[in-house]
Amino acid sequence: MIRLATGGTGVLPPGDIPYTLVNRLANEASKTASHFLNICIRALDYCPPVDMNFGDYVRALITADYDLVPDDDLGYRVAFVQAFRNRGIYPKLVRNLSTESVRWEGPELELRIHKCLEQMTLTWDRHANRQRAYESSRHNAVVFHDWIMESLSDDQAQSLGFYRSEEGKVRIGKRAGKVSPVEVHSVRPVRRVGPDGQQQMDLVVEITQTWRPSNKMSEKYRGGCTLIIDLEQREVRYCIRKRVAHADRISQQQDFRLALADSSIRSNYWDDTSAGYEPFAMLHRMI
Repeated sequence: MIRLATGGTGVLPPGDIPYTLVNRLANEASKTASHFLNICIRALDYCPPVDMNFGDYVRALITADYDLVPDDDLGYRVAFVQAFRNRGIYPKLVRNLSTESVRWEGPELELRIHKCLEQMTLTWDRHANRQRAYESSRHNAVVFHDWIMESLSDDQAQSLGFYRSEEGKVRIGKRAGKVSPVEVHSVRPVRRVGPDGQQQMDLVVEITQTWRPSNKMSEKYRGGCTLIIDLEQREVRYCIRKRVAHADRISQQQDFRLALADSSIRSNYWDDTSAGYEPFAMLHRMI
């Protein structure tokens, strides 16, 4: 656009930019903004169900765009990574900031999911009855939960970030605690259409579990996992997890809570901040 406006010199001449060039520039900017918005929306399916940060969202953006458009001819993915890096936002646990390294990884262990998918009721009709769609979603969640509990080995479950202890007892360092049962919150089919008209059919599954320390049951630390399942290949393509009862994550959450307590007016009067009540809530009588 700059070359067109300056005749190749790079220096704008006096006066207004030609009307036709203004229209062309506005159309290109609008199209680019629309592409970026679609990438940002698609990335929401590629985020962990709990404890998400900006670094996770960078990885979700790159992975979602790569899945639909493997060849980044326009350099969108590089632009995303560069924009976040300029603002000091870096994804954790990646070797470098190349788009290949930033993408989410697949599951550590093979997960045989064919039989589970065969028992599900998957509908693609956007105009289907909402009640039936809800019932279908709940049925699929039950089927997937049964698959986790009955078909996975303990190693496979832990590779997804969960524990299947019969008594629920899990020790983190020197702290004893208990994990809640695994919860399957969402099982939704998605159909994505690429710029060339190509279609991609996936199943997005969100799973969570909670760990509570035995000496302070009012505290809870949640872990979770989002699975992106390729319905054509019938395999788990990505495992986006935040391990439950993970020592480093629990330590970070405790530090965050302490930081909130230190900056809270309420902490001057009460020590217990586990309930999360703040002066704003008190003002509205939410005690």
